[in-house]
Amino acid sequence: MPLGLATIAGRGLRSVPATLTGTRVVIADDHPLIRLAVRRELEEAGFDVCGEASDGAGAVESALGQHPDVCLLDVAMPGGGVQAARRIRRSLPGTKVLMLTSSEDEADLIEAMLAGASGFLDKESEPDRLPEVVRAAIRGEVVVPRSFVSVLVERLVAPWNVLGAPSDRLAAAAPSSPAVT
Repeated sequence: MPLGLATIAGRGLRSVPATLTGTRVVIADDHPLIRLAVRRELEEAGFDVCGEASDGAGAVESALGQHPDVCLLDVAMPGGGVQAARRIRRSLPGTKVLMLTSSEDEADLIEAMLAGASGFLDKESEPDRLPEVVRAAIRGEVVVPRSFVSVLVERLVAPWNVLGAPSDRLAAAAPSSPAVT
């Protein structure tokens, strides 16, 4: 069963004007059928798939050569999707990175987010959700499976608890308006 998706920024997943078409995307996954399906879904929605790769090194090379707006990287591809995300974000800070995964491992999520990923898309998700998830990342939203929102919040709150921060200081430091949908 596909995991639900949440966006953090208060806007949720919604359509954007057709003027977003032409957004350049690199797809990296070691499974050719996944790359083909992702390409088809994105191209039908008006995205420009400017590069493909089957491993981490190829993803980095394609991103550095193409300067895409977004990279979709398989977490578990040879050469490592998280390592590729880290290198791409370091070299191309304006490029958004979304991780494609079939893993439910919390460590994958945390490592990818620390590497600069804008979020995750479960490979079991409905294909027609893909363009909206990419658009959400372009808008600056963080897109994660609903089941991982609590993991991220716990990870953010844990240092405060270790430092013994009183709950009122923690509440005062927390943003007042971000919404998870």
